[in-house]
Amino acid sequence: MCTIWSTWRGRRLWGGAFAIVVLACSGTEPILPTGSVRVTTATAGTDLDPDGYTVTLDEGQPQPVAVNGAVLLTGLTSGAHALALGGVAANCIPNDANASALNVVAGDTADVAFTVTCTSTFASVSVGYLFACGITIAGGTYCWGINQDGQLGHGATGPAECFGYPCSIIPVSVVGGLRFGTVSAGSDHACGIAAGGAAYCWGDNAYGELGDGTTVGKAAPVAVRGGLSFGALSTGAGHTCGVTNGGAVHCWGMNDSGQLGDGTTTDRITPVAVLGGFTFATVSASAGGGHTCGITTGGATYCWGHNAFGELGDGTTIDQASPVAVAGGASFAVVSAGAGQTCGVTTTGGAYCWGWNSEGQLGDANRIDSATPVAVWGGLSFAAVSSAGGGGYVTCGVTTSRTAYCWGDNSYGELGDAQASSTPSAPYSTVPVKVAGQP
Repeated sequence: MCTIWSTWRGRRLWGGAFAIVVLACSGTEPILPTGSVRVTTATAGTDLDPDGYTVTLDEGQPQPVAVNGAVLLTGLTSGAHALALGGVAANCIPNDANASALNVVAGDTADVAFTVTCTSTFASVSVGYLFACGITIAGGTYCWGINQDGQLGHGATGPAECFGYPCSIIPVSVVGGLRFGTVSAGSDHACGIAAGGAAYCWGDNAYGELGDGTTVGKAAPVAVRGGLSFGALSTGAGHTCGVTNGGAVHCWGMNDSGQLGDGTTTDRITPVAVLGGFTFATVSASAGGGHTCGITTGGATYCWGHNAFGELGDGTTIDQASPVAVAGGASFAVVSAGAGQTCGVTTTGGAYCWGWNSEGQLGDANRIDSATPVAVWGGLSFAAVSSAGGGGYVTCGVTTSRTAYCWGDNSYGELGDAQASSTPSAPYSTVPVKVAGQP
């Protein structure tokens, strides 16, 4: 049974009274007139979240909308409503009020436009094996590249596919809402330091390199166990090391060559202290080999782990499960552990390398391995140096005059000097060459 409800208005239309008529049937509420709202989004720049945005009316369910798109919300009661834009990536800022207040009129469609400006300015970046992670100046953490082990920290593998492997060809946000001050990408995992010094890791965990007490991989950040507060962190090939705010080094993960420095070759799924009682300022875990190096607050350099090529710099080729001093007594400000070589910059700007030299990656004008530091040829003054991990045979550095040089393997143009294709008989350089395009 139905009842006709009518509300008469005093206004007359074509000689008759105007009324709003509502039909109501027993067991139901009156069918009231409704309106709609059309929401459009316009994004300037690159939104680093490929999933787009959401729009939420009042306390309702979020509705998806593309970063440059539109969605129509219908069946809305007349009156005041609030509309909010969600899912905005950390590198993007809505230009208008969010939430937006609007008034819905029966029979009408209101229009609401959100404009968003995105910037992708990175403050730091770390390159791992086939992937990289960076932190924007706005504090968001993003990763890109291969993602078969969840090393992008996006909560799942993918979202794309590259040559049959899960990947992302654009930066995707690391989930969890954490703000990292530093991030380090290793062979198949990454770690970051959040506010207060807490360490979090994600990705492959076959050897316990995430430090969460398991060997189960994680596609989202998990807290490193132990409650330690870290000031620096370095990820390697199956292991991770960090320097606490008190200067102690702790490592976890793979330990087949003693790269954890705890005096054993037993893998560890939670952090263990490196032996020796040294107070370290920095640490570098090899992302391609199996060794670790650190610089003490006094400028002395120690290394431990794999040493088949002399990469520990102690004058031997014997693996060491606890720190040994790098020979020569130089005071280093920077050290970088590579695949089978190590390089460092002294406090006076001199660059030295030691270990594997098959492709000239020590930069000393020959291809002979060295178990002690040798000076990089050319007498250049360096501010920083980086030895490639992940099976790479390249070293690059930036001089104090901000000029980039590289040396070692050049089979795929990794020296950046525009010479790879023209020197097939010798696709390497045993001395530093200037990266092309610089003055």
